[in-house]
Amino acid sequence: MFPYSLGVIIEELAENVIYIVALIYLWQFRLTDFESRLANKPDFDVTRNK
Repeated sequence: MFPYSLGVIIEELAENVIYIVALIYLWQFRLTDFESRLANKPDFDVTRNK
């Protein structure tokens, strides 16, 4: 139905869109915010004796 070359182009464009979204996410990611949110979580360590 579609030529093979068109399928390859669409696949490569979709792959590039995924990479761009991941790059933007990583660019906006703030490690200090993540660490502060992680530090505020309660400790759910079930191996610790009470």
